[in-house]
Amino acid sequence: MAQKVNIDKLAVEVYDRLMQYQKVTLDVMENAVENTAKLTAMDINERAAEKFDGNKYSRSWSYKKDGSIKGRWAYAMVVYSKKPYYRLAHLLEHGHAKVAGGRVEGREHISTPAQMAEKVLETYLIEGMRAK
Repeated sequence: MAQKVNIDKLAVEVYDRLMQYQKVTLDVMENAVENTAKLTAMDINERAAEKFDGNKYSRSWSYKKDGSIKGRWAYAMVVYSKKPYYRLAHLLEHGHAKVAGGRVEGREHISTPAQMAEKVLETYLIEGMRAK
């Protein structure tokens, strides 16, 4: 619906509307990033449980806000494996050498959810902005 604005207050009104849009955009972005991180951690948990028989490593996957990100509007989440199992992630994903010789093949359980997270995040952002 059209609203009449005094020409003297046009700049203030435009600024107010832009700030409202910014707040909505930031809320949608934060929700999308958090939901994507949660979904990715759950996906890795499930895949690791299938590949490694539901051991403690598969239950060690979680997510948290990235504290190293600086900036006024910066927001990031990290999906990670908790201590002491984070040391296993690379070895189990890519394989490793055996002590007695030979090699253990890797079992892919991290890279696929990580690639899917990009598409999921994009979907959450688009749907979130359409809903607002």
